[in-house]
Amino acid sequence: MSTYFIQPLDHIGENAAKPFKHTLFQSSRLLAGLNCLLPGQSQPLHDHADQDKFYLVLGRHGPLHRR
Repeated sequence: MSTYFIQPLDHIGENAAKPFKHTLFQSSRLLAGLNCLLPGQSQPLHDHADQDKFYLVLGRHGPLHRR
């Protein structure tokens, strides 16, 4: 039997050198991943022309900048 529901918070991690990333689901058009950023870390602005992208912010401390 397949499991269709996951608990994203079960996959939280951290890396002092760079944001921690975990892929939750991937298809030819969509990558659903979990990015965990520590204070002071940032996610570089970039584009994946062949994939749709969205962000769901589960929690934060400090500014969230959109460029």
